[in-house]
Amino acid sequence: MRIAFGAPGDTILGLTGRMLAERVPAVTEKDLVSDLLEFANAKGARLESLIAAAIAASALGDKRLSELCGYTQTILADHTREVALIVQRWVAEELAKIVSGRGTFSRLDAARPGVDADSAIEGPIVVERIVRAARHPRAERRYSFASLEAFAQWALLRIRDHAIAARLCRCHFEDCQRFFLAIDSGGRVRRKYCSDDCLDEYHRRTSAARVAKSRANRKGK
Repeated sequence: MRIAFGAPGDTILGLTGRMLAERVPAVTEKDLVSDLLEFANAKGARLESLIAAAIAASALGDKRLSELCGYTQTILADHTREVALIVQRWVAEELAKIVSGRGTFSRLDAARPGVDADSAIEGPIVVERIVRAARHPRAERRYSFASLEAFAQWALLRIRDHAIAARLCRCHFEDCQRFFLAIDSGGRVRRKYCSDDCLDEYHRRTSAARVAKSRANRKGK
């Protein structure tokens, strides 16, 4: 993930959220929405990799943590992983609501075991710098959130409150079902399948049934 995790007033191991934000790359809000969709879609090894990245992007990933005993380090990492799995399920539920156009936003709260309800509603720390490149200066922004929960809730609200909600789709191929943004493919907007691979595999699996149905229709005439 291209963000850091650290609350404004926290000084975990001497690191503040602003200091952590300085370590991550500059991103746009569109990048952060893409990161959220990737997190919601992740499975298996990819999910574990993103969780590890979330730990690395926080004070828990700082080298000075090695000064703590290994037992404490393991507890912190395990807790982060447990919360990440809870948040991922919640994000998927909320994205499905947006796609279907049904249901209202449900705040991630203390009813979810292991989740800090207060940190889930905090906005990000934004570190902005003006980069003077050639004749066109541009602003670069780096983000630090109090927690993974805060990032997920913030990004979901951005999706709901902007036109991007109308572009949110879910792949119709049953083995995929990834969330994605509608794809403009040569003037045609693709909303049913997230990739050519999913579209091709769907057609391959259903070709026999479609041929049989076509033959049955011809016989019935």
